[in-house]
Amino acid sequence: MGSNKVNITPLSYETLEVASSFCSEKCPEGGIVAISGNTLRIISVDRLGENFTNKVMPLRYTPSKIQIHRETNYLVILEKDHNSFTYSQRMKIKEDIAKKTNDEQYLDMDDSKISYPRAGQNKFASCIRIVDPFLL
Repeated sequence: MGSNKVNITPLSYETLEVASSFCSEKCPEGGIVAISGNTLRIISVDRLGENFTNKVMPLRYTPSKIQIHRETNYLVILEKDHNSFTYSQRMKIKEDIAKKTNDEQYLDMDDSKISYPRAGQNKFASCIRIVDPFLL
């Protein structure tokens, strides 16, 4: 006879804005796909009662929707920002600043550490990201 035991374990974790459960052949126990700020979080509990790990994937824009593709179990993430430059426009801005300052290292700087000016009203940047959560 099986026991209907429930384990409740508090998690010390950043606030999750949106979350969805998922299950696949590679992860039969399932897990949670979530968004926190500009970061995609994949949470799986392999062995209940033990510590677990998470994987962080920085995103280019603010995530607004996430779906699981049923046949592949890939994550389809819609990212978008209002009043923002596109990726290619931001790269052009970085190139211009590197030329003006004679600092080529600026080109290699992580975009999350750069404050870009606002693009203006009615300007949007977006992308659709397809992710295999098991290759993160």
